[in-house]
Amino acid sequence: MRDDMSIGPSPCDESCVQVGEANYMERAREECNRFIEVIRKKLGDEPPGARLATKAFPHDFGTYHEVVCYFDDSYEEARHYAYQCESETPQTWQDDQPPPKKQYRVIAHLSCRLNLTVEAESPHMARVRGEAQVRAKALGAGFDIDHYDDVAVDVEMVKEPANAPPQS
Repeated sequence: MRDDMSIGPSPCDESCVQVGEANYMERAREECNRFIEVIRKKLGDEPPGARLATKAFPHDFGTYHEVVCYFDDSYEEARHYAYQCESETPQTWQDDQPPPKKQYRVIAHLSCRLNLTVEAESPHMARVRGEAQVRAKALGAGFDIDHYDDVAVDVEMVKEPANAPPQS
């Protein structure tokens, strides 16, 4: 199902163009496009099923514009990207560095146990990425994973990324 999530007109710790100011429409669109660029620099390009865009909203004082993440919630990565845009949105115009990735161990239980380490932003994404890698590893070992009803994939963190030094 197609859905959307409003992200905002600009980073939350920055001021934004206000409805009613001179050349609002043009300036708001420029600001939203700049915000989309910063989001993409920090979080990466949209995966299949997700798209960042500017959307107009009616208001008593006039139409205002915000960045919106459109996504198809049947795509796991698109849904995750939309929620990541909401929770990890750049707070300033300079906040454009990707978050550090964490390492997770993905364990699949079949008739044997398969282990692998995956770098991902969250355990949820480790599970998504890890399941594809588990399938490839199982097939390489001669297992037809699609014929197992009791396949269980568990995810646990291996190590927390080192905290970046504070920026001045």
